[in-house]
Amino acid sequence: MGSELSVLIIGALLGALISSTGYLLRRRTERKKVFNQSLFSLLEIWSQINKIVKVDPANFVEQLKGYISKKYPDVKFDEKDSASFVLIVKVFKNLIVEKELSKNNESFEQLFYETIKEISFYSPVLAYELNKEHSIKHILSIIDQYINSISAIIDSTQLADLNNKKQLITDKLQEKIMKETLLSLENDLKKVALKGSIRNYYKVKKLLKEKKNIVVDDTFFDSYIPELIKDVQ
Repeated sequence: MGSELSVLIIGALLGALISSTGYLLRRRTERKKVFNQSLFSLLEIWSQINKIVKVDPANFVEQLKGYISKKYPDVKFDEKDSASFVLIVKVFKNLIVEKELSKNNESFEQLFYETIKEISFYSPVLAYELNKEHSIKHILSIIDQYINSISAIIDSTQLADLNNKKQLITDKLQEKIMKETLLSLENDLKKVALKGSIRNYYKVKKLLKEKKNIVVDDTFFDSYIPELIKDVQ
């Protein structure tokens, strides 16, 4: 009788142990899945804003002129073309925005908020830090509004009036905000990656470095020039 009872107790304990282990493994797998999905969403936001920032009005006009002169040697520019090129840079930026955002119907702010919500189920403290840090949600909201404003102007074909429109933020402030947002997102990405695994952390760190070093070259222009010509005709 005593031995039978011992067997029952041991069996019950083993069953409980197996059940607990299974639960912990499932929990760990779900947790890893959530952090990997969150990491992907944040990388998407960072990558899209990084491409927008690459189109810097300070030197982009000369880069664009150089590309066109090399690609089409018979095309010449003079001083009066400068104002037109400033407009073209804005249109070019909008093309990049539309092309990148067409991959995702959500706004930056909405995608960021949903990512934080997912993270909060497994790491509420990290979610709180991401939500609070640099008021990034509000910054992303401003960027969304800026993008919508530019798109509305271009969609209405009022290209000639683009420079006269009062933007939600000035070009210089826009660049500053986006660059600060990129830095903030980089910190967020590293934190989320570390929650997934050490391997993810170093992979993200390497990826960010590679993406930041990408320059605006002929390949970059080749992707957008046909659409640019169509939009400014």
